[in-house]
Amino acid sequence: MITGACWSCPSGYNRTIFAVNGSAACERPAYSSFGSASSTAGTGIFGTDCPSGYVYDFGLGRCYRCPSGSAKVIFQAWNSSSACETVHPAVFSSATRYDGLCPNGQFLDIGTGYCWTCPAGYNRTIFGIGTATACEKVIPAVFSSATRYDGLCPNGQFLDIGTGYCWTCPAGYNRTIFGIGTATACEKVIPAVLSSATRYGGLCPIGEFWDIGTGYCWSCPAGYNRTVLGVQTASACEKVIPTVSARASRFGKYLCEERGTGWFLDIFRDECWSCNGWIRNLNPVDSPEACTGPLVAFGDLADPLWLHEVNARQYSRGQSEVVIVSFWGGHPKNVFGTINNRMLDALPTFLEVQLWDGAQWETVRTDADWDTTFEWNRIGAAASLLTVTWDLRPDTKLGAYRILHHGFSLDASSKITPYQGESPVFQVVP
Repeated sequence: MITGACWSCPSGYNRTIFAVNGSAACERPAYSSFGSASSTAGTGIFGTDCPSGYVYDFGLGRCYRCPSGSAKVIFQAWNSSSACETVHPAVFSSATRYDGLCPNGQFLDIGTGYCWTCPAGYNRTIFGIGTATACEKVIPAVFSSATRYDGLCPNGQFLDIGTGYCWTCPAGYNRTIFGIGTATACEKVIPAVLSSATRYGGLCPIGEFWDIGTGYCWSCPAGYNRTVLGVQTASACEKVIPTVSARASRFGKYLCEERGTGWFLDIFRDECWSCNGWIRNLNPVDSPEACTGPLVAFGDLADPLWLHEVNARQYSRGQSEVVIVSFWGGHPKNVFGTINNRMLDALPTFLEVQLWDGAQWETVRTDADWDTTFEWNRIGAAASLLTVTWDLRPDTKLGAYRILHHGFSLDASSKITPYQGESPVFQVVP
């Protein structure tokens, strides 16, 4: 619609293709805002059960969720200040009409015969006034110094946490956002080449552009693009220089391999850790459950102290010491199952304390005695830890002893199997 009048949009709004005197003549572009996620500790056996709406992050060991109306940013960690993104949709507004010449802050476009204005902080580009690229936001470069951490990569190299290795770019290249192992991991630093524009009189033919400040048509040399700088300056045009990329060079993994077999790099803490022969699991590396022990069988000892030399396994009856031994086993309730479709006979006892009489083992205590206890505890999702305790009395007979544990195991197919655990021999001394 041609009205013969000047118009302007509110600050921060752009002109749309709709009628200039309509309610949608101007549009504030859609934009995104970023914020942090909320977190809480998980529940359950492994601490990975999260409340409704939360997601468990194995690397951080907590449950997270974004605020209502926002979504997780793919390449941001949950504990980042910009982990969640809120998309604000475009907002439309009517334009303000001005009669006569265009006031300050507006400019006349001779192709449309209308007054126009760019949003605050934007400059006019060479593209059509009715296009989405008619104005360009002036964004100054922001620079920051790097922080060095002693003990990590040497000078001139940087640590890539995804691979756990030190890398470096060729001389004159900078690191890009692309994968460290790709051919575009580094970019050559090529300074911009600028040029002045050429002025023409009259209407602008194809390949030339109108400069409203001078009232003339101009063009840039072949292979150059128009910049936001003054059309009469030596930097009005910029040469188009394609990006030159290169691969990065990898160096040895940070310290961990030099410490010996079994050491590994935790990428979230940038530290070396070891499970001391156990197996690393998905729990946080600094948690008590970070490593999983070797596979065990029903009846195996769970207390490594029992692996000491025989002369170190001595208990004094005069000091009323307590003998404690633990076994990996089955749930005590398994005694109420069946074998070969027959009800199991109840075990006479879950434990036996036996004394060596010189010829054979003699049972001197069971779980029916007041000075013994039998305790069951659940470990993890399905393991059972059975602990036998025997309180020595001043009248306990001296000699060599052992402790037996009896129970039944239950497998995934509901098969019940009897088992027995046996402690190493120990001595009761005065």
